[in-house]
Amino acid sequence: MLTSTVNRSLRRKSDKGMTLIELMVVVIIVGILAAMILINYPHAKSNATVATSQANLKEIATALEVYNGDNGAYPAAKTAVAIAPGVFGANSSKYLPTTPTSPGNGGSYMYQTDDTGEYYSITDPATYESASLANLPKAAQAPANGVLAAAPGAKCGVGGTCTHIGYTNQNNLFGY
Repeated sequence: MLTSTVNRSLRRKSDKGMTLIELMVVVIIVGILAAMILINYPHAKSNATVATSQANLKEIATALEVYNGDNGAYPAAKTAVAIAPGVFGANSSKYLPTTPTSPGNGGSYMYQTDDTGEYYSITDPATYESASLANLPKAAQAPANGVLAAAPGAKCGVGGTCTHIGYTNQNNLFGY
């Protein structure tokens, strides 16, 4: 009988498993990691949306440059018009096979040329988190011709007032 008690006692000590304290430590660590991921998720999602918008703006700008190369001018738009196949005329699929929409709100990008037709701006109608636009050049106030352009040396900055994104053939991407 003494032998069986000793054997049971030895088996308990050699059993593999976690104590309650070890289990609590693991749960706390997993909880901390989950909290860190949940805190950063909205900002990462906003940055991804801004990156998609920037790619769409560059795609539209490339189509406008190809159109300009073929026709010697940008499509005329003295007032803001929605980017759609009609902007490029009858051969729209040659320049922009699919019309990108804003990832921020699904709206249409807006396009406008200046009075001379030499410069243009494309703007995204969606509103974005200003922290996601912090590294973009900040747009100057819209001139009389309505075409936005980045102000020399000015950045949107963290906590800045930029909540929109645009593109111009004068100096590329900007925030406003």
